[in-house]
Amino acid sequence: MKSTMKRLVMLILLAFFAFNQVKAQNNIIDDISLGFANSDQQTIAKYLGNKVEINLFDLSGVYSKAQAEMVLKDFFAKYDVQSFQLFNKNNTNGEPSKFAIGNLNTRNGNFRIFFLLKQLEGAYIIQEMRFQAQPSR
Repeated sequence: MKSTMKRLVMLILLAFFAFNQVKAQNNIIDDISLGFANSDQQTIAKYLGNKVEINLFDLSGVYSKAQAEMVLKDFFAKYDVQSFQLFNKNNTNGEPSKFAIGNLNTRNGNFRIFFLLKQLEGAYIIQEMRFQAQPSR
């Protein structure tokens, strides 16, 4: 009887931790989006991979995590963010990659932001970010 109860408790705990892991993975895109909305490169940097492809005007290439964070910091210093609206995302559980697309509105111009996340060792990391200037409306 005791071993059955122990197994049941262990099974419940395992299910709880698995559910929380899936929930955390789903919140990654929302967390990154919040980082863009708040001009917070540190929030975004939590999800950067060791190598990140960035396409931002004439800064196109593969950057280290530290370099990518500096690119974000410089971008946010130059462009005063007013809002970020996520309008498309692939947030399917169990997929090896996820993506999101949003509009970043700043005082100095508007941008379409695309970021691609890839699963590596059980966690999703940003593999690619694209910043595309949008015409003023």
